Amino acid sequence: MSRQFHWGRGTWTFGQRIYVLGILNLTPDSFSDGHPANLDPEVILERARQMVEDGVDGFDVGAESTRPGYRPVPWQEEWDRLQTVLPRLREAFSHLPISVDTQKAEVAERALAAGADIINDVTGFTRPEMVAVAQASRAGIILMFNQDAVFPPGTVTIHHLTAFFQAQLDRMQAAGVAPDRILIDPGLGFAYRGDDNWRILQELPHLKGFGAGLLVGHSRKSFLGQVTGHARPTDRDPATAALTAVVGTLGADVVRVHRVDWNRDAVRVAEVWRRS
Repeated sequence: MSRQFHWGRGTWTFGQRIYVLGILNLTPDSFSDGHPANLDPEVILERARQMVEDGVDGFDVGAESTRPGYRPVPWQEEWDRLQTVLPRLREAFSHLPISVDTQKAEVAERALAAGADIINDVTGFTRPEMVAVAQASRAGIILMFNQDAVFPPGTVTIHHLTAFFQAQLDRMQAAGVAPDRILIDPGLGFAYRGDDNWRILQELPHLKGFGAGLLVGHSRKSFLGQVTGHARPTDRDPATAALTAVVGTLGADVVRVHRVDWNRDAVRVAEVWRRS
């Protein structure tokens, strides 16, 4: 039987198909494309239109950067950024799911009321107030592996991830949130660094047994820069697309990326690999 991801108004069916979630940053300090223009709704809407032309399957909109050393944004400021764009995205692209990348319940509740379909929490829904938001809605959720402390190099294993996801999925199930409303995300570049990212990527098939979909967010991350020698994140797009094809063959159901066109081509390669 095919696995599915229910995101409120719609459903993604996994198996042969790999979905592309396009990143829209409403932040002037994002590691990948930080610029004051990111606060301009017209700029964001034009990026969204280009993503649709390039074949995106949904948007992931974030109004607080979570890069290493980021400055936390008060929830009202984060919501002020989102509310200038979210209703317009919803109206313009009614057929596509919109994910909101936030770790604050106040923002998540308002985003869902404004038309968001998915909540992407980089703290992995470890906070009771975020579990309550998921419980009170029909939204899809993205549950990312993260820990309060960064693992020392060479110490993270796939067993850390599987234990974390099992505990969190049990917690969500107890709150009435079924696995078919959940995408799990290994959290590349967050709780672990460097070569540990590659070790976890090799173990991706071990994350397929939970009944939830598997999302991989590797786009422009620093571990790709270490391999390619590219300090500028936008120069890592070719490496991102290459890794997209790899994780697609390893079982990723969704990839979260900045540049849609190259990654759409990469998932087509992975999809053919799967079928053959």
